[in-house]
Amino acid sequence: MHWGPPLPIPNREVKPNSADGTGVTPGRVCRCHSFKTLILTDKGFFALYLYSFIMSKNYILLYIIFIVCSSPILVGQNNDSLLFNNNLFDSIIHSEHNDVNTLFYKHSNDVLLNNLGVYTSSSYFPTADGIFLPSFLQQKRYEKMIDIDGIKPLSRITYINASRREQIFSLKHQNNFGKGLEFFVDLEKISSPGVYVNQEASISDFGSMLRYRSKSDKYAISFSGEYFRKKQKENGGLVDKVQFEENLAEDPLSIGVNLSNSNYQFTNYTYKLAQRIDLTSLNEQRLYFFLNNSYAINENLYRDNDVLSPIFNTIRLDSITWLDSISYHTIVNKGGIGVRNKKYDFGVFAVHEYNTYFQTSGLDTNYNNIFSGTQFTYKNQRLKVEAEGKYGVSGYRQNDLLVMTNTSYLSKKDILLKLNLFSQQEEADLKYVNFSSNHFSWQNYSLKKQLVNGVNASVNFQKYRLELSANSRMMDNYIYFDERVNLMQSNKQDLLNTFLLAKNYSLYKFHFRTAVIYQTTSDKYLFPLPDFIGRQLVYFQTNAFKKAVKLQIGFNVSYKTGFYGYAYMPEIAQFYVQKEQKIGEYPYVDVFLNMHVKRAQVFLKYEHFNAGWNNYDFYATANYPALGRFLKFGIVWNLVD
Repeated sequence: MHWGPPLPIPNREVKPNSADGTGVTPGRVCRCHSFKTLILTDKGFFALYLYSFIMSKNYILLYIIFIVCSSPILVGQNNDSLLFNNNLFDSIIHSEHNDVNTLFYKHSNDVLLNNLGVYTSSSYFPTADGIFLPSFLQQKRYEKMIDIDGIKPLSRITYINASRREQIFSLKHQNNFGKGLEFFVDLEKISSPGVYVNQEASISDFGSMLRYRSKSDKYAISFSGEYFRKKQKENGGLVDKVQFEENLAEDPLSIGVNLSNSNYQFTNYTYKLAQRIDLTSLNEQRLYFFLNNSYAINENLYRDNDVLSPIFNTIRLDSITWLDSISYHTIVNKGGIGVRNKKYDFGVFAVHEYNTYFQTSGLDTNYNNIFSGTQFTYKNQRLKVEAEGKYGVSGYRQNDLLVMTNTSYLSKKDILLKLNLFSQQEEADLKYVNFSSNHFSWQNYSLKKQLVNGVNASVNFQKYRLELSANSRMMDNYIYFDERVNLMQSNKQDLLNTFLLAKNYSLYKFHFRTAVIYQTTSDKYLFPLPDFIGRQLVYFQTNAFKKAVKLQIGFNVSYKTGFYGYAYMPEIAQFYVQKEQKIGEYPYVDVFLNMHVKRAQVFLKYEHFNAGWNNYDFYATANYPALGRFLKFGIVWNLVD
């Protein structure tokens, strides 16, 4: 049954392509930028707009790096705290877990990333989580890198260089100004130029938070600002895969691609203010009021000068070039009351959202959403339970429903149990309801709400270094794009399952990690998942130079069985199902040398070492070859005090 409102989109306006029916000119997008400015100034957000303008300039990153790296000097402390926690600090920073995460950051839960051939480009993981991962299950951004009393300023700088294949710079910083004031900075810059014509991706990601809590914990406030920009050139894949698969081209740049001059950009600005104040207290119970405010700007921009490419089925508008823009702004106010003590926290809340949505040649509208909900947290030394429920009272998302619980328990025998449950019923995003561009157009005002039920259970036998997990998704009314990139909605229920078995073990100075993933899907057309995913990590570890240096030398093999992975349509930035090209059935081998020198980690890694040994059929996604063999250098430097 569809519980959506009678008119899903209030005051909806679909703009004509142009007065004479010809294509929209690039000048049309200028209205989008002026529209953004109008929203900001009319709503009293001039300061936020000024901050957004400044953040768009590259030189501000250098200034941020200087300020952050200087803070350990400007906010000094006695060395006694460092000496007191030195051994414990080093054991956490230099754990084997952190070693592996740094070396294999393209893996998630032992699964190698599937992308469009260059790191940071549009990607997905061929698992149940990769098909659908609710935003509320994603890891919180601002978490302490290490939580030890006495350690105040801590900075972690990461730099990875693979020549023109890939470059990464990351800076994470945390600072305690006394016991009540905390400061976090998270900066990341990624660039991956690729190897083929018009194949490049880059990310600029910056976030900062200032958090204060009074000595009596009666009042707490935090402010955060985030900026995210993703730019990628879109080549639409190879025109003739034979040249690549038979290694006929001396230079990859000579292999033809579908789009030689097109690009996509996504930009996000988010500002959040959260406050909590205790109203009264009785014994250990505290009655409190909380208010969270946030403002977000999102912009999608696509440019195409190859509108006659054969990857497009139709050409709706007679235009030589095409530029499409979608911008949406959201103001969210969430307020409520709650009761808390040292063990539990229970609260009820109401949420109001004001949204604006604007597409160059499509929908132009604004609408409100009102939610009511409840949240609960309980924790002691071994058990932690988090639960939240939210219901759409009115607006476009009326009758939307979200229920989720996260539970973790550590037994006395060091067995860690985790159970995550969620159920989400949600109205379709506006981009699926009404869309218009040079090659695609649809109006779907009768889409049913998508319903997704999920469960993720895991057990970790820490003593035996053994992990078991099961991840399931039950999908109803799933929205997808078929083989001709037509938007469709499934009218049946589908089930996805991912089961993981992983074991860490050692023999003398040799260390191993073996992980096997088995997957099932009720519909391999809609949800193409490989039946098996395997990973084997092997390395030899020893100490050198009077134990001043820890050395790790080893290799990693990742493998997937064959499956019809999703194809990708650049203009709408969406994956779609395909049955023409099977990918997988190919091992990726990496070899590495990893070293620890005091608080610095340095490594050399030969990624995809086996490229071209047997054949040239290694594809990241359909029609997009993965990166070949290349040498990578990386350093992670932890600065304390």
